[in-house]
Amino acid sequence: MLDKFLTRSPSIVLAGVLVLVALYKAGVAFEVSAQSPTPAFPLPEPGISPTSFGLPALVTALQLTGNATAIGLVMFALTAGMLFLFAFAILRRDREGGLVVASLVLLGPVGIAAFGNVGRHDWFVIAGSLLFVLLGRRVIWACIAAIVMVLGNPEQAFISLAIMFAVSFISQFHVWRRSSGIALMLAAMINVALVIWVESLGLDSRVSWIDYHLYWGLKNFLLNLPLSIYAAYGAGWFLILILLWRLRGSQRFLGLTFLVIVPLVVTAMTHDQTRVMVGISAVSGVIIYRALARDSVKVLRDTFPNSWQAVLVITLVLLPSIEITNQGVVRPPYLWLFEFFVTRFPPVFTG
Repeated sequence: MLDKFLTRSPSIVLAGVLVLVALYKAGVAFEVSAQSPTPAFPLPEPGISPTSFGLPALVTALQLTGNATAIGLVMFALTAGMLFLFAFAILRRDREGGLVVASLVLLGPVGIAAFGNVGRHDWFVIAGSLLFVLLGRRVIWACIAAIVMVLGNPEQAFISLAIMFAVSFISQFHVWRRSSGIALMLAAMINVALVIWVESLGLDSRVSWIDYHLYWGLKNFLLNLPLSIYAAYGAGWFLILILLWRLRGSQRFLGLTFLVIVPLVVTAMTHDQTRVMVGISAVSGVIIYRALARDSVKVLRDTFPNSWQAVLVITLVLLPSIEITNQGVVRPPYLWLFEFFVTRFPPVFTG
C-alpha cells in the first residue's frame, strides 16, 4: 500500500507528506535571533552575527520587531515552505530519482538542521543552497542563490561555494564550474566588504570569534565522535562514499579533501556543529545525491523490485538524523515525541 502511494500520488501530495514526515521526525526547535526591541538594522546588529543581514531585514520589512512569537511562526512557515518547494520541484523533474534526493534532504541532516533552528539565520543559507542545486547551472540563478546564502551567513556561503567550485574539477561535475566560480567570487567580494564595514564601525565580525569557536568547536566535535562524523551527511554518506570509490587518482583525492576533510575540519573549528556542516555542505552534497540518484534507484529496484520506494522511505525514517548543537548536546530524532509524553505522563518512581 505504501509503495502504491509513493508511486501513484501526485508530486505535490508526496512533497507535502515528506515535509510532514520530516517534521514528525525532527520536531521543531525555535531559536529566534532577531527579537531585539531596539534593532540596529540597517546598520549591523551587535553580537556574534553582525554580517548576517537576512533575518533583521525580513523582520523589519514585516514589522515584526520585538515579537519573538510572530518571528518564530513566520520562519517556521518559511522553513516548511522551502523544504516543500524543493521536494516538489525535484519530484516533478525526476519522480524516482527525485524521491531519493528529496528523502535524503528532508529526512536527513538538512531537514533536522532546518527545523531545529527555526528563527535563526540558517534559513537563508539552506534556502540559497537548495536554490543553487535546482537552478545553479545558470549564472544568474547561481548569483541569486549566493546572495541569499550570504544574507544568512557570508562565511558559510563562501566556504560552501568554494567547496562546490573545487568539486566542479571532478569531471562528472564540470558543468557547475562556471556558475559556481562566479558565485564564489561574488560571495567573496560581499564577504570582504561586510567585514571591512562591520569592523570599521567598531563591531566584531565572525573572524574575531575564531579563538572562542575553535576551543568549543573542537571540544564538542571530539567529545561526540563518531556521531560528529555521522551527523555530517547521515544516510547520505552512502552516496558520498560510492562517489569516492568510483573516482580515481587525483580526482579521488580532490573529492576526499573537499567533500569530507574540509567540511569536517570547518565543523570541528566552530561552536555550532551540525548546522554549520549543513550550511557548508548542502550545495555539494545534494548535487552529488542528484548525480547518483538514478544509480541508487536501479540498485533498489533490482534488490526490492516490488517495494523499493517503501523500503527507501522507511529506512530513511528509521535511520537517525542527528543534530549536534552549539552546547555539544546531541539532539536525536523523535526527541519532541519523548518529551511530549514525559510532560503529560511523568514517570512515577517508587522505592
